Amino acid sequence: MRNVGSVILAFFPSFIHVNIRRLLGQKIGKGAKIKFGTLILSRKIEIGARSKIGPFAIVKSKDLRVGEDSIIKSLAFVISRKIRIDSYVHIAPLCIIKGGFGMNSSFEISDHSRIFPFCWIDCAEGVKIGNNVGIGGFSLLFTHGVWSNFVDGGPVSFKPIEIGNNVWLPWRVFILPGVKIGNNVIVGANSLINKSIDDNSLTAGSPAKHIRYLEETNSEEKRARFIEILNEYAKQLNFEHDSTNCVVENHQLHFNDYNLSIDDCSGLKRGDLLVSLSVESEDQMKELRNKEISIFDYSTLTIHLNKPHKFTKEFVPFLRKFGVRLYENK
Repeated sequence: MRNVGSVILAFFPSFIHVNIRRLLGQKIGKGAKIKFGTLILSRKIEIGARSKIGPFAIVKSKDLRVGEDSIIKSLAFVISRKIRIDSYVHIAPLCIIKGGFGMNSSFEISDHSRIFPFCWIDCAEGVKIGNNVGIGGFSLLFTHGVWSNFVDGGPVSFKPIEIGNNVWLPWRVFILPGVKIGNNVIVGANSLINKSIDDNSLTAGSPAKHIRYLEETNSEEKRARFIEILNEYAKQLNFEHDSTNCVVENHQLHFNDYNLSIDDCSGLKRGDLLVSLSVESEDQMKELRNKEISIFDYSTLTIHLNKPHKFTKEFVPFLRKFGVRLYENK
């Protein structure tokens, strides 16, 4: 009977669908949307504020938990005994995440991670994905490897997959059962990963081989790279506005009455943006917010928008071009 009711709800408008589920005791946060044609089947459901599922997605579980500001796009299938999707996660259209309801079946993905289109993730033995992980399109993750008859001597493998934090798997990466990928790892496109990867590694090939360890970036190097980004943004603004007025001096970008600064609060006013690479005191942050200055806190990759100038809003998607993905602190 519960399944029949969920099928009927799938064809109601989002606000009716969500409100009925709330009346049934399911925890669905403010601004969350379950879009037309989306089927959700689970004994326990928690969906955080502003998260969106569908249209025409299928989510089936015994224990479903979705954090805030996450998106499961249209025609995505997420089926596992236990599903935990944290905040700011994006699961693209036409992804299949499927593990049945066996005792080890689970799918966990942490904050700010993204799965691109056409991925197939088998999570029958458990898949755990960390923070800030990108899984490129057409990638394949399998926790079981079976085809030949085991009784007749065929190989069989049943093992979980674990991916750490800050990992980039470009398109068409194949991960075999039992692989554990460490933190801060980059994998080459079209790689076959059949063994675990150490932290801070660049790995590529079929089968994948270790190429080198990645060096940690210090604060001065980060600042220098951000200044490069500011110079590129200045070129973009001058091009768009047929101007030569946008300039970068020291750690600040100036364009007419607009200022964008790196770790330098001097001269900032309402609507300007401070990029904070070093940790500021809470008192100083509060003072800046009171002045209605927007703050990008690089340590948490979150932006606090306070009466933002339009160039601040445009700077956020511009940063994504350089792999800097930040999220609005609500």
